Amino acid sequence: MPLEERLETEFKLRARQPLEVAAVDARLRQAGLSCSAATFVDQLDTYLDDAGASLREAGVGLRLRRTQQGATLTCKRRGTRQGARYEREELECDWPGGDLPTSTTQLPIAIRDVVEPLLRDSGLVEQLHLHVHRERRVLQHEGIDVCEVAIDRVVARCGARQASFDEIELEVLDDTALSERLCETLMRELPVEAAEQDKPTHAAALLGMAPRRRTPAAPADEPADAIGPAVLAAIERHLAEIRRTESEVRRLDDAEPLHAMRVALRRLRTLVGAFAELWPADLAASIKARLAATSHRLGDVRDLDVLLIGIDAAAPDLPQGLHEATQAVSGWLRRERDQARARLVDWLRDAERLRDFGQLQTDLASLPLDTPQATQDQDRTLATKISEAGRRARKRLRGLPSDAPLSAMHRARLACKRLRYLVEEPFDSEGEGGGSDPVARDFLDALVRLQRSLGQACDHGACSERLLLAASRLPGHAPQASIAALGGLATWHAQAMRKRRDRATRLCGRLARKKNWRWLTPAP
Repeated sequence: MPLEERLETEFKLRARQPLEVAAVDARLRQAGLSCSAATFVDQLDTYLDDAGASLREAGVGLRLRRTQQGATLTCKRRGTRQGARYEREELECDWPGGDLPTSTTQLPIAIRDVVEPLLRDSGLVEQLHLHVHRERRVLQHEGIDVCEVAIDRVVARCGARQASFDEIELEVLDDTALSERLCETLMRELPVEAAEQDKPTHAAALLGMAPRRRTPAAPADEPADAIGPAVLAAIERHLAEIRRTESEVRRLDDAEPLHAMRVALRRLRTLVGAFAELWPADLAASIKARLAATSHRLGDVRDLDVLLIGIDAAAPDLPQGLHEATQAVSGWLRRERDQARARLVDWLRDAERLRDFGQLQTDLASLPLDTPQATQDQDRTLATKISEAGRRARKRLRGLPSDAPLSAMHRARLACKRLRYLVEEPFDSEGEGGGSDPVARDFLDALVRLQRSLGQACDHGACSERLLLAASRLPGHAPQASIAALGGLATWHAQAMRKRRDRATRLCGRLARKKNWRWLTPAP
């Protein structure tokens, strides 16, 4: 089942009234482009999703297209739109037999890795049917295929509901600028306008297909500004980011998506830790344990990413005679990192892990909204939580000695992160976290600088320790140059750690002053 991956660029025009194909053809001829091929096809597009329309909500389309020539499975990821111009990644392959897949495990691995993390479970159901009569034209300029024009008459169906519309698509084959000028000409000459949504999203809107509500509705007698619904909305935002970044982690062998997924997990763990009393105690403990376990799984690969970046930074400062050995060490650790990543991706795809993650999302959303804790005033509760996190962070910072060990710096760093994440969380889902208070913003800026300084010190210290550990595990017959390279790299990072620690200690001293924390005290 060979799979094609490409970046699709097309211009989408939605008709305000039924289109006459002859009128469209006349405008195409007037544009001065020749037609090298003209065909028509009837196709049935079935869009697959879970019961809650998770893929549609995430801007991802999973489509099985059936024609007389056979079936094609296509996955389109959320892309960018500027006016009528759409750009997005497309994965496509022939689909044998034409029967609809009912589970993500039946999909090609590249498509599975895109859609599976976004779904609540691995089952696939038919969400939407588009019956499309397509008139297809390939237009040329000076003997070169410029674009493919599709004049589509669409009938959308979901159950007993039905809607119809016409549209024109110009898929760029060679000349984007010329295709755009043709698009502008058609908008002037025909009753069409730039499509604000792609075909399935527009069809779903016409049919009244709203995504399922992600968080339960609050009881009618609950205060509008209660903390429970605000926490649930924040949880869903972080889960959506975790699902999105997991798809990237599976597909891309790159450090950045993994880091982004870990940050989303940390923010969610901070939220659950701060408001743990909103769930039953045993459920809160289970949620925190499962989130921590996922973070640790990702951490195994992230630690090696940081180590490899650290080696690249230190290598130029080592003696010339150790450069070759340093490259060998880097290659060895990179292979170890690749193996760790392969284990991580296998775990992310594992059926038991997927079931557990689905249950975790259910448990997080099961927060009862009618308890005394959940109905407390949002602003007052949040102020109390930030004040508590601030006291813990200040205690860590005030107790950090100038020669602090790695473990103490790590604890101070975590305390700063937890406070920062709570302050930054936009609980109203519209406003900016941290508020508009200039004192609060200045404090947050200083907190971020301190957290990053502590993080750099911790990263250097951890690199030094890991490199020394690697040196101790080398076999007795290992080249002396490899041992020397590991020792030199470890020494470089130890020295860098001390410099960063000194800077972090100075920042701690300034930030830990009492006047900086007064704004964290909640109003009586």
